[in-house]
Amino acid sequence: MSAAAAAATSGNVPTVEEPTFRKLLLDVLLELMSDRYTLQLVTKDSRWTSLEVGLLRKIFDQDNLAIVNEIELLSLLERWNANRDKNVSDVGYAVGAFRLNNPDPSINQASLEQLIMFCSNSGLIHGDTDNE
Repeated sequence: MSAAAAAATSGNVPTVEEPTFRKLLLDVLLELMSDRYTLQLVTKDSRWTSLEVGLLRKIFDQDNLAIVNEIELLSLLERWNANRDKNVSDVGYAVGAFRLNNPDPSINQASLEQLIMFCSNSGLIHGDTDNE
Protein backbone atom coordinates (compact mmCIF):
# COMPACT_ATOMS: atom_id res chain seq x y z
CA MET A 1 0.00 0.00 0.00
CA SER A 2 1.33 3.45 -0.90
CA ALA A 3 2.02 6.06 1.79
CA ALA A 4 -0.85 8.24 0.51
CA ALA A 5 -3.29 5.31 0.54
CA ALA A 6 -2.17 4.35 4.05
CA ALA A 7 -2.61 7.93 5.24
CA ALA A 8 -6.08 8.14 3.65
CA THR A 9 -7.26 4.91 5.23
CA SER A 10 -5.89 5.92 8.62
CA GLY A 11 -7.83 9.19 8.52
CA ASN A 12 -4.73 11.35 7.97
CA VAL A 13 -5.41 12.90 4.58
CA PRO A 14 -2.26 14.47 3.14
CA THR A 15 -2.38 18.15 2.23
CA VAL A 16 -2.09 19.31 -1.35
CA GLU A 17 1.43 20.65 -1.65
CA GLU A 18 2.02 20.74 -5.37
CA PRO A 19 1.53 24.33 -6.63
CA THR A 20 0.45 23.19 -10.10
CA PHE A 21 -2.32 21.03 -8.66
CA ARG A 22 -3.43 23.83 -6.30
CA LYS A 23 -3.67 26.23 -9.25
CA LEU A 24 -5.62 23.69 -11.30
CA LEU A 25 -8.00 23.17 -8.38
CA LEU A 26 -8.48 26.94 -8.02
CA ASP A 27 -9.08 27.34 -11.76
CA VAL A 28 -11.77 24.63 -11.69
CA LEU A 29 -13.42 26.21 -8.65
CA LEU A 30 -13.46 29.64 -10.29
CA GLU A 31 -14.89 28.19 -13.50
CA LEU A 32 -17.69 26.54 -11.49
CA MET A 33 -18.67 29.97 -10.15
CA SER A 34 -19.59 31.04 -13.68
CA ASP A 35 -22.61 28.73 -13.48
CA ARG A 36 -25.58 30.35 -11.71
CA TYR A 37 -26.87 27.16 -10.12
CA THR A 38 -23.44 26.20 -8.77
CA LEU A 39 -22.80 29.70 -7.45
CA GLN A 40 -26.10 29.61 -5.56
CA LEU A 41 -25.33 26.16 -4.13
CA VAL A 42 -21.91 27.25 -2.92
CA THR A 43 -22.95 30.61 -1.48
CA LYS A 44 -25.98 29.21 0.35
CA ASP A 45 -23.93 26.51 2.04
CA SER A 46 -23.18 27.24 5.70
CA ARG A 47 -19.45 26.90 5.00
CA TRP A 48 -19.58 30.01 2.80
CA THR A 49 -19.10 32.11 5.94
CA SER A 50 -15.79 30.38 6.70
CA LEU A 51 -14.23 31.07 3.30
CA GLU A 52 -10.90 32.87 3.44
CA VAL A 53 -11.07 36.48 2.20
CA GLY A 54 -8.36 35.93 -0.43
CA LEU A 55 -10.33 33.15 -2.09
CA LEU A 56 -13.54 35.16 -1.80
CA ARG A 57 -11.90 38.08 -3.59
CA LYS A 58 -10.61 35.78 -6.34
CA ILE A 59 -14.15 34.52 -6.86
CA PHE A 60 -15.57 38.06 -6.91
CA ASP A 61 -12.89 39.39 -9.27
CA GLN A 62 -13.93 37.04 -12.08
CA ASP A 63 -15.44 38.64 -15.16
CA ASN A 64 -17.70 35.61 -15.70
CA LEU A 65 -19.06 35.36 -12.15
CA ALA A 66 -22.70 34.26 -12.41
CA ILE A 67 -24.25 37.30 -10.70
CA VAL A 68 -27.09 39.40 -12.08
CA ASN A 69 -25.52 42.70 -11.04
CA GLU A 70 -23.03 44.17 -8.60
CA ILE A 71 -25.70 44.63 -5.94
CA GLU A 72 -25.90 40.84 -5.77
CA LEU A 73 -22.19 40.79 -5.00
CA LEU A 74 -22.99 42.89 -1.90
CA SER A 75 -25.60 40.31 -0.89
CA LEU A 76 -23.02 37.54 -1.21
CA LEU A 77 -20.64 39.59 0.92
CA GLU A 78 -23.37 40.12 3.49
CA ARG A 79 -23.99 36.38 3.60
CA TRP A 80 -20.25 35.74 3.94
CA ASN A 81 -20.16 38.05 6.96
CA ALA A 82 -23.52 36.92 8.38
CA ASN A 83 -21.93 36.16 11.75
CA ARG A 84 -20.35 39.64 11.87
CA ASP A 85 -17.04 37.96 12.68
CA LYS A 86 -14.89 39.33 9.87
CA ASN A 87 -12.28 42.04 10.30
CA VAL A 88 -13.29 45.38 8.81
CA SER A 89 -10.11 45.27 6.71
CA ASP A 90 -11.13 41.88 5.26
CA VAL A 91 -14.61 43.18 4.41
CA GLY A 92 -13.01 46.25 2.83
CA TYR A 93 -10.69 44.08 0.77
CA ALA A 94 -13.62 41.98 -0.46
CA VAL A 95 -15.66 45.09 -1.29
CA GLY A 96 -12.82 46.12 -3.58
CA ALA A 97 -14.19 43.67 -6.15
CA PHE A 98 -17.35 45.81 -6.54
CA ARG A 99 -17.56 47.46 -9.99
CA LEU A 100 -19.58 50.34 -11.35
CA ASN A 101 -19.50 49.46 -15.03
CA ASN A 102 -23.08 49.41 -16.23
CA PRO A 103 -23.72 51.52 -19.35
CA ASP A 104 -26.92 52.83 -17.71
CA PRO A 105 -25.99 55.68 -15.31
CA SER A 106 -29.18 55.20 -13.28
CA ILE A 107 -28.16 51.61 -12.50
CA ASN A 108 -24.69 52.80 -11.50
CA GLN A 109 -26.29 55.40 -9.23
CA ALA A 110 -28.47 52.76 -7.54
CA SER A 111 -25.46 50.45 -7.21
CA LEU A 112 -23.39 53.23 -5.68
CA GLU A 113 -26.13 53.98 -3.16
CA GLN A 114 -26.28 50.30 -2.20
CA LEU A 115 -22.48 50.21 -1.90
CA ILE A 116 -22.50 53.23 0.42
CA MET A 117 -25.22 51.67 2.55
CA PHE A 118 -23.34 48.37 2.72
CA CYS A 119 -20.07 50.09 3.67
CA SER A 120 -21.82 52.13 6.33
CA ASN A 121 -23.55 49.06 7.81
CA SER A 122 -20.28 47.13 7.75
CA GLY A 123 -18.36 49.84 9.58
CA LEU A 124 -16.19 50.69 6.58
CA ILE A 125 -17.35 54.32 6.52
CA HIS A 126 -18.70 56.53 9.27
CA GLY A 127 -20.57 59.79 9.45
CA ASP A 128 -22.90 61.58 7.09
CA THR A 129 -22.67 60.31 3.52
CA ASP A 130 -25.43 62.63 2.25
CA ASN A 131 -23.99 65.43 0.10
CA GLU A 132 -27.05 67.66 0.20
